[in-house]
Amino acid sequence: MPPPSRRLRCCLDDGRNRRSDGGSRHEACSAAARRRQRCAGRQRHRRRPGSRPGGGVGGGRWRDVAADPGRGVGLRQLPALRSVAGSRGLARRQRRGGPPRWLPGTHAAAPGRGHRRPAGRSVTTGRWPRVAAVAALSASLLGGCAGTVIDDNFSALEAYGTEKLGTPPRWLQSDGERSRMAAEVERMLAKPLSLADAQRIAVGYSPAFQVVLAEAAAASADATRSARVANPVLRFEHLWREHDGERDLDIGRALSFSLFDVLLLPARREQAEFRQRQTRLKAAAALVAKVGELRQAWVEAVAAGQLADYRAAVAEAAEVGAELARRMQQVGNFSRLQRAREQLAYADAVAGLARARHTATAAREALTRVLGLPAGLAARLQLPAHLPDPPAKLPDDSDEALRSARDERLDLRLARAELDRLAAAMGLTRVTSVVDGMHLSLQNNSESGEVRQRGYEIELPLPIFDFGDATRAGARARYMAALHGVAEVARRAGSELREARAAYRSAWALERHYREEVVPLRETISEEMLYQYNGMLIGIFELLADGRSRVGAVIAAIEARRDLWLADAALKGAMLGSPIPPPAMQTGAAVADAGGGH
Repeated sequence: MPPPSRRLRCCLDDGRNRRSDGGSRHEACSAAARRRQRCAGRQRHRRRPGSRPGGGVGGGRWRDVAADPGRGVGLRQLPALRSVAGSRGLARRQRRGGPPRWLPGTHAAAPGRGHRRPAGRSVTTGRWPRVAAVAALSASLLGGCAGTVIDDNFSALEAYGTEKLGTPPRWLQSDGERSRMAAEVERMLAKPLSLADAQRIAVGYSPAFQVVLAEAAAASADATRSARVANPVLRFEHLWREHDGERDLDIGRALSFSLFDVLLLPARREQAEFRQRQTRLKAAAALVAKVGELRQAWVEAVAAGQLADYRAAVAEAAEVGAELARRMQQVGNFSRLQRAREQLAYADAVAGLARARHTATAAREALTRVLGLPAGLAARLQLPAHLPDPPAKLPDDSDEALRSARDERLDLRLARAELDRLAAAMGLTRVTSVVDGMHLSLQNNSESGEVRQRGYEIELPLPIFDFGDATRAGARARYMAALHGVAEVARRAGSELREARAAYRSAWALERHYREEVVPLRETISEEMLYQYNGMLIGIFELLADGRSRVGAVIAAIEARRDLWLADAALKGAMLGSPIPPPAMQTGAAVADAGGGH
């Protein structure tokens, strides 16, 4: 016969588990009778002949929890405590001052009245939460820290910029760093801006390049996240049914996670590493492109300013000739035709000056945009008066050097990295094309008056309608496209290098020709014309006409030096993998103007 407390709890369980779905009272009573029989059966199993006081039979099905407090069952695992009747029984014992007999570690339990568990049920307080926690922790540790990877990628970019370009980039992530960089920019702009200082501003202050660095960091974080297992999902259900003032509780607990992600974690990490490698290469390519754009803009701005200054001197000399012609016509020493020629020369010089100043302004603003200067700092921008002297000899541009440079080009390395990633992904696609998901759900459900339900659920898609053949075919096609893409990039890189080398050689030879041949000859002619004027062999207007013919040679020499430095920037960009179109060779203006004479 069960003790009174046990009988009371069973009766309370029976009252809370009556059917509330419209069933008959007779069926509810029958169900209650069956529950009472189960309760009595459990009570009979508590004490068997030969059992130890306060403990179960040695080697039997039952075990006294009070006798082994270190392996007791927690409150969360007891169905009696989950039911309302069990909760009330616990409250009554607490009011009487006695320890609840269901608590593990209670040594004051009466002999033979400790809570026992059936054989085969877990003694621990839930093993599956620990398994899920260990799996999630392992996945998070294997995934890596996003901040550390971002810092490593930026350090690699700094090393590349220092080695290949002579200018490391700077990533401004705080107001203090931005303020310090702005102060450095102001110090650089206090004097004529050199090419080295312009590169430091472009890759360390320009907002456009800061966007590139931030996007590279975001791409790196996305790659790190792709290597991690998705977070487990906890589902908790708390349902009840009320009937005749009684409440029947149903509590469901489930912890689910993607077992597929855990199994494919090594492959996901490999794919993430490929993505990190591509992110570093793309950031380096953006750095090279930024420096190449800056070099081109700086050369254009300095050359345009030099041409504008020279055009201003030409216009001033033409104005003097036009005024002299006007006065000589007034005194009758000059014809109307001769004066018109001098006035036309002055008008052409003024038009050329206007065009040169507009070109200089446009080139200056283009440089300002590349540098990322605000209006206040842009107004303080000073440029050198002329371009630097050209190199004394040609750089090493042999076929072996170009072949080595081609293999180190960023675009070719990026294409090879994409090919490696797709090759590794094909093995993963063979699995995911058939089974693209597997979820494991660990469940723990309880119901009033019923034994706790534990178990697991595996969700696995079946390849019935989609066998994955289209996915595998697409992966093979993408791999073949990447394979041919590597060949195309390699051939295009070789062609661009040969073109850039030829353009640099031509520009170097042409600049040297103007500097050592054309301009010295024009200076010799001007000196001889001046001697003849001093000997009264020619007049002033013949001397002015010779000066106008000399203008074309000087302008052509300035443009030849500009084209040389543009070709130098194009060659360096082509060797690093960010090609710039080489400059077009200008026509010989000096030869055309030489026949103008007077």
